[in-house]
Amino acid sequence: MGSFRQRDSWEPGVIGTELLKPLYSKIVGVTRYNPDGTSRQDLLAQCKIGQPLRLVREPDNPVDSNAVMVLTMERKQLGYINRSIAPHVAAK
Repeated sequence: MGSFRQRDSWEPGVIGTELLKPLYSKIVGVTRYNPDGTSRQDLLAQCKIGQPLRLVREPDNPVDSNAVMVLTMERKQLGYINRSIAPHVAAK
């Protein structure tokens, strides 16, 4: 399973991704709803084992400056990388 990270800003149409080593981790915040009202639980139910996901840093996050969002390749948010490993992922 490959994980992806975006090099540039998180804007529609920006491609800038690179394949990283596989990362196996639980995703936190999966019981919340996204700002557009979509259920993260519903999105997770549609995911397949081994599906590539996009990891995007969120340095302006008011709770954690090392926050790393977990998104589908279609940019639907599933949650976040656990706070205990986010600094290691964010540093890449």
